[in-house]
Amino acid sequence: MPSEASAVGGLTLPIPAGIAGARLTDPLLDTVLDFAAWYIKNALDARLAMLLPAGSITDACPTDNRFRFDPTDPQGVKVAMPIPSLFVYWEGPSRVVPFTTMHTYRVRELKVMYCYEELPSQASKIERIGWSNAVDAALHKMSERQAHASYTPSGGTAGMTPSQALAALGVADWKYLGAEPGRFGIDEGPHAARRAKKTSGRDWPSVRGTFEVWERIEPVTMEDPADVLGDGAMTFNVGCESDEAVELMERVLDAPDGSEDL
Repeated sequence: MPSEASAVGGLTLPIPAGIAGARLTDPLLDTVLDFAAWYIKNALDARLAMLLPAGSITDACPTDNRFRFDPTDPQGVKVAMPIPSLFVYWEGPSRVVPFTTMHTYRVRELKVMYCYEELPSQASKIERIGWSNAVDAALHKMSERQAHASYTPSGGTAGMTPSQALAALGVADWKYLGAEPGRFGIDEGPHAARRAKKTSGRDWPSVRGTFEVWERIEPVTMEDPADVLGDGAMTFNVGCESDEAVELMERVLDAPDGSEDL
């Protein structure tokens, strides 16, 4: 019988029981969130320290302000948001792409939303208008597979690039599709009508972007000896004008030994 254990991207199924109450992870979200946060901090931390009031912002993306859910979900954000904050979540349908006779991929779009503080004054708006541009630029830089020797991703090694970390999760390809600036607030939903009726009375500047990721679906492996192909005799025939098959040769095809996968 085929082995039950196989992977879709970075997730091996069936999932082990683990520890009671532990978070059920999506390895892809964890990795993209980790890298996106680092690139945003690397781009902005030094400059934000100079915004007025001086010293009020020292971290462009605090660890406690990083989330893996859709903030526009009805239960996503119902209380005051910590600002600045970063959300990475899966949105929309996945799709299957048969790539070769052996490999099939699941394609998902991951959404990224980053919100930041804006003081209620025109001077603050003018001073901070370039913040969203820097966030989008940082995510574009991330998509160019650049990394820094001083950064070690969770479970990775120093200087590891996003592509290297994602490849370990069975990701064959990924790209940043871009972002757009906007505003986001408490009680905001995905539709304009809900936004118009939201009751929070407070919102913040935001940047919303998209990553497209191709995750490899691991093919079924055969562990039962009865299922393993052995040597096989093969007869090769050719046709002729009379539509009669004429035997050309006979050969024995060797069984797979694993070298064909290299």
